[in-house]
Amino acid sequence: MKWPRNKMNALAMTMACAFCAVVMWFLVDLARGVEVIKHLKVADCGHEDVTFTTTLPPGHGYNLILAIPRAGHLSPTLCTHIAISDLNNTISDFAVASGDAEECNWLQSEPNLQGYILSWQHRFRLSEEIHGRHTYKFTIHFSEAPPQDSSLWLCWLQNRKD
Repeated sequence: MKWPRNKMNALAMTMACAFCAVVMWFLVDLARGVEVIKHLKVADCGHEDVTFTTTLPPGHGYNLILAIPRAGHLSPTLCTHIAISDLNNTISDFAVASGDAEECNWLQSEPNLQGYILSWQHRFRLSEEIHGRHTYKFTIHFSEAPPQDSSLWLCWLQNRKD
């Protein structure tokens, strides 16, 4: 059977449109699964003791960041004690020396701040103990006050579909 030329063109166009729709659906679904780094300022910390309570946004791979002004410096003798509780029980209690704080560039939208990951090299990682959509109390004690205008941030990975 021979098909008329205009029917063959219509069939080819229908097949091309269906193929494009399938490819677009695949690309949109793939893009929703892409992980992006998110960050949230949780406290100012120009003094030795900081306590805050927060409900974590959805995501995973949470880390606690000490952000200091770029003009400042992290004291080599700074020790940090961090206690995390779920409002009823202590989840973790650990210390971080300034040498264990890993410098990072995760706060790129804050060009005047330099970040230091407080939970990176320690045997405890926030991502193993805390979870999105749960509320936690953080109690941080610094052996000396961080530089003026310092702050604490949470950084995490979040899927676009979260």
